[in-house]
Amino acid sequence: MVSNSFTKFAQSVVRLLEYKNETHYLSIVPAYTHMQIFSDFAKFQDDSQLTFNHFNSCEYIHNPEFMQNEPNHERALCKYQYRLDYDPWRIPTALPMVKCDCKDFRFNESVSFKCEEEFFHIRVMKFDEGCQEYKAETYRLSLACVPIYITTSKSVGGETVTGGGIDPDTAKVTK
Repeated sequence: MVSNSFTKFAQSVVRLLEYKNETHYLSIVPAYTHMQIFSDFAKFQDDSQLTFNHFNSCEYIHNPEFMQNEPNHERALCKYQYRLDYDPWRIPTALPMVKCDCKDFRFNESVSFKCEEEFFHIRVMKFDEGCQEYKAETYRLSLACVPIYITTSKSVGGETVTGGGIDPDTAKVTK
């Protein structure tokens, strides 16, 4: 026999899932409002674009006035967008994922980066093959697009540079 406390717990979980699916299509959401809102849940499609970039360039543009008013995906070194990872057989059914817009970018002739997605493992519930019950699984989800410094051995101002840091205000290599 199922205990009364377990029944209440199960009812609470069902209410939470129903509430989320009625009013909030993602269980985790980036903390800014530049996100496309789906008013019709029937339009959910895997890999739908949730954010839209105003700039298609992979060049680094240093403009403090512009940068302070834009969302992170617009002013990041590695530009990215949020897309929908949708699977109706999974709980949560909808997850935001990150896709890098650029494979690489350059500060100048001698300093460049490649952009890579940062993945996290999260626990989800997924229907088994017979669609009879859910089972716990670990799911790999991209949540960030990070710049990876490409070590080059180029000459900068007569000096060979093989590493070091970068001053983002001047976009110059430092030792």
